[in-house]
Amino acid sequence: MGGGYNGPTHKLIIGDNFDALNNLLIEYKGMVDVIYIDPPYGKDSMGQFAETNYNNALTRDNLLSMLYPRLVLARKLLREDGVIFCSIDDKNQAYVKCLFDEVFYERNFINTVFVLDNLKGKTNDNYITSVGSKLIVYAKDKRENQYGFNEAENIFGSAVDEKYSEEDDIGVFSSTTFKKTGQSKYREDRPYMFYPILEKNGKLFSITDEEFVKIYNKNDKTFDDEYINQLRQKYSDFNFILPTSDDGNFLRWTSSFNTFKLKMNRDIYYDNGVKQKNRPGPQEMLQMYASGTPKSFMYKPSYANGTDTLNEIIGKDVFDFPKPLDLLIDIIKLVKNKKAIIVDFFAGSGTTGHATLNINKEDGGDRQFILCQLNETTSTTPNGIVYDVTSKRLKRVMTGECYDGTNDFEWIQKNEPLGGSLDVYELSEVANNEYKSGQSAFDVIDETLYGKEKFTSLLDKIDWVCSNFEHCQKGLDE
Repeated sequence: MGGGYNGPTHKLIIGDNFDALNNLLIEYKGMVDVIYIDPPYGKDSMGQFAETNYNNALTRDNLLSMLYPRLVLARKLLREDGVIFCSIDDKNQAYVKCLFDEVFYERNFINTVFVLDNLKGKTNDNYITSVGSKLIVYAKDKRENQYGFNEAENIFGSAVDEKYSEEDDIGVFSSTTFKKTGQSKYREDRPYMFYPILEKNGKLFSITDEEFVKIYNKNDKTFDDEYINQLRQKYSDFNFILPTSDDGNFLRWTSSFNTFKLKMNRDIYYDNGVKQKNRPGPQEMLQMYASGTPKSFMYKPSYANGTDTLNEIIGKDVFDFPKPLDLLIDIIKLVKNKKAIIVDFFAGSGTTGHATLNINKEDGGDRQFILCQLNETTSTTPNGIVYDVTSKRLKRVMTGECYDGTNDFEWIQKNEPLGGSLDVYELSEVANNEYKSGQSAFDVIDETLYGKEKFTSLLDKIDWVCSNFEHCQKGLDE
């Protein structure tokens, strides 16, 4: 499949990721910049080594025995300055980190990042509810080039940072006029938000409570403008400020009289007019803390849900718990190289591929994704996850069309196609002895799929197959 963008050819490999990783080593050994994985946390569908190494149903044993040989292969794929990210839940994080310490060596541990993705918490937690997950980060060799991270670019929260560009001893804020603008701005709309404000030498003062209650008669719903003039005379030593429009109509302030008294000369102040300091709310504060130089904390409101994006592309309820698109975008953006090779060997719904396409479209990069996914069948994916979800998602976001040429899915109504080219491969086994119809492995294996030119000599091909495909045999590597 292809699109309008003339960039690298991405790959989607269908099959067991252990076999896929072995095959990738033939062409990509020591070439991959970024690996992201979100391994399954349950005991089912974890592959060959989970079944054969342990004859029990312990979830953690299955997880670790499945992950170990795959991490060994993954480390071989990485460049010396490459980095691997692993999403994991709290229950398994400590054990998986120990496994990473063994495979990648503890000296190459970068950090464990807390990803806040559920401010309300899980409803099924009875004690302390979980509001996020962990992201384990390791370098192949931490001494190499500081793992190429973007250290200064505001990749998480620049819009929020720009909005709150001023700062005082309390924190950051943005300033606006205290006078109400827009809808419901007149004093008749909110009578108790109309009152005079007194100013002298840049400091604000208020009238008394007894004076305030005489301004508006709630029984006949009228303002006593004559009394307001009396107050003006009483406070003639002050700058007597009322909210008015350019054409002289009375407006109202944005807060009540009691709120003004509490906040005057702190969040409500005078600077060529009465102004107010607008401070970020809790969500915006979290987003700001997660912005800028990479930290061990990541947050955006959009991390809370990856399902809505997938539903807009594929339809509802076809895949459980897809990763949030913005989270993968932010992870990939951490790495400086715009020509990075990015591997995800637990591809699931294809979020990593989608995120890579998004960033390439945004900054003109040539990042290449390589996804691996077993084509498991479920009640919602009768043709398998790859056919019903992963490849379908990538086809639609890359070209703006379904395989049948239609474009009636919701996502394309709000987005432009991301472009790019995708090759899809399905792994198969080739026997060492004669293959069907008298063909041997040397006849069946296509060297062009591994970045090689067609061999003109059979002896050269035999030498290449024997040298490389020995590593594709089943077994644990030392």
